[in-house]
Amino acid sequence: MKKLFLVTSILLLAYFNNHAQTTNVNPTDTAKFGGQFATITFYENDLKQYKYDMLKQRIRRLYPYAEIAKKLLLNMGDTKKSQKQFSKANEKELKDKFENELKNLTITEGQILVKLINRETGNNCYNLIKNLKGSFSAFTYQTIGARYGYDLKQPYKVDENQEMEQAIKDLKDGGYLPMLTY
Repeated sequence: MKKLFLVTSILLLAYFNNHAQTTNVNPTDTAKFGGQFATITFYENDLKQYKYDMLKQRIRRLYPYAEIAKKLLLNMGDTKKSQKQFSKANEKELKDKFENELKNLTITEGQILVKLINRETGNNCYNLIKNLKGSFSAFTYQTIGARYGYDLKQPYKVDENQEMEQAIKDLKDGGYLPMLTY
């Protein structure tokens, strides 16, 4: 009798377990993602992973500023005169909007922002400042930047910034790059 009860119990449990899994499946209950999953980069060393995650976090915060710089440079025009006029007309507004946020950047965040602006605009920051503010201002900013480890004249090279490129790719794939509006 015990054997019959045990076999019956097992069969009933197997039936209900199998029945519960097959009857509640709805083919429309899938995730509504509609694309590929984000790329995630892992390092074998915890310290390297931490540094990479911090780089991604900083890029996520600073990338919108580089995009705004790119848009502003496209709106300025091609001639030097139109660029200077645009710069003078919008300088106060830009200072009011972004000065407090950009003054609070750390040295590392400033270096990353310079690289991002170089990457997005295709021109180094020294030349951008020289065209917009003049040679003396560019020299002054280069001197101050050198004190903090910046090199405004250095062009952006993809092969030297592989980790930054990978972080940007990961963030773009995941849709994690927020955009600021200007």
